[in-house]
Amino acid sequence: MLLFNHEALSGLLIWGAGSLAQNGWDGVAILWPRLAVSCVAAWFLLRPLAVLELDDASAKSLGYR
Repeated sequence: MLLFNHEALSGLLIWGAGSLAQNGWDGVAILWPRLAVSCVAAWFLLRPLAVLELDDASAKSLGYR
């Protein structure tokens, strides 16, 4: 990964060396729309994913296979 994306990973390498200085807010501008979409998707999938925690008998009683 480092060989092909050296420019993108330079901030990570500097941070890993102990520096807290960053190049700017470009990473946040890229991340926040993806994070917002992921949070909305997780909110919509909360109930269907909760059914996965149930055993077979409880899921069948709720109408799920």
